[in-house]
Amino acid sequence: MRRLWPLLLFLLGCDAITDIFPPDVRIVKKGQEVTREGKVKVWLVVDVSDNKVVDRVELYVDGNLVETRDIGRKEARVDFEVEGRYSSHGLKVRAYDRVGNWGEVKYSSPCPLPVFVFVPGGEFQMGDLWGDGDYDERPVHTVRVDDFYMSKYEITNAQYVQFLNAIGRHRMGGEPLIETKSEDSDSHILLKGGRYVVESGYEDHPMIEVSWYGAVAFCNWLSRKAGLEEVYDESTWEADFSKVGYRLPTEAEWEYAARAGGKEIKYPNGNSLTHDDANYYGTGGRDVWDGTSPVGSFPPNELGLYDMAGNVWEWCNDWYDSGYYSRSPVDNPTGPSSGTRKVLRGGSWSYGPWDCRTADRNRSNPGGAGSIGGFRVVLPVR
Repeated sequence: MRRLWPLLLFLLGCDAITDIFPPDVRIVKKGQEVTREGKVKVWLVVDVSDNKVVDRVELYVDGNLVETRDIGRKEARVDFEVEGRYSSHGLKVRAYDRVGNWGEVKYSSPCPLPVFVFVPGGEFQMGDLWGDGDYDERPVHTVRVDDFYMSKYEITNAQYVQFLNAIGRHRMGGEPLIETKSEDSDSHILLKGGRYVVESGYEDHPMIEVSWYGAVAFCNWLSRKAGLEEVYDESTWEADFSKVGYRLPTEAEWEYAARAGGKEIKYPNGNSLTHDDANYYGTGGRDVWDGTSPVGSFPPNELGLYDMAGNVWEWCNDWYDSGYYSRSPVDNPTGPSSGTRKVLRGGSWSYGPWDCRTADRNRSNPGGAGSIGGFRVVLPVR
């Protein structure tokens, strides 16, 4: 029987940043936690002076009052839980006594931990079920994958730039992690005064111009922030699948999740694809972008995963081998032991519907970074 790791993971760097409280209303303790599913839980302990009582505590998200708790006692601990996507410093909690005095706590954002979806494991037929794909999508073969969590959205520029500022560089071990705006005009990451910043308006777009090395280095950093094990050895870039930490999905996990748990569907949302379903080449319907679109701009698949077709190609952990399907193991395949190119899946804004099929396979040099490639992360269940 597998056991779930604790759902609440404390993250450094997500603590309260601004406290305002007059003597009448005291915020005596506060904290911020993130659930494994990626929701933000904030809490505070509030006290009032003399014989007064705490009247109410209010939660504000991006300036909007979203929840009120009536208290009616002198001291109280209050917990709120919200989705983990809001603007910088956009989350605050305010406590009032009954004569109108108040104290407030603001919390920094966004926290680095992505929002996650639980993917129940199972068995499926992997590959080109319809016979109209490329030769490397065959033979169709049986695969079983274990339970895992997958990030609901592709990793965004705003999330990735926190990693860059934490490590203070965009090269590691002789390998490029990303290309900045000065190195490639398609990039949305600028280096200003020794700090990495996101080009205005692209904060919620998927991270592009990121190499495979840049994707797995982000995974290790995320594991460190969450107190989990680092999966990747950054001297060899090998993955240790016995460790429980964030990593890139295997090719099998990616296809299983894209097909909403291995369903026999050609695209993440069924057997056809239109511009109302995904951001691919051209525009029309819901698709108004000539490049990347903000993550989550199109409907999710049945598991609740967004942008599994189009927007950006997504790095997988596996080395690419056109003949791997003929010798793939059934249980949790992790790809060839070596190679020269890494797998990418899902299509992108500059490719057509055929390349956005759930069975389609692409590949690239792991050191390559371009305007059509990004990634999402997974966490195994143990």
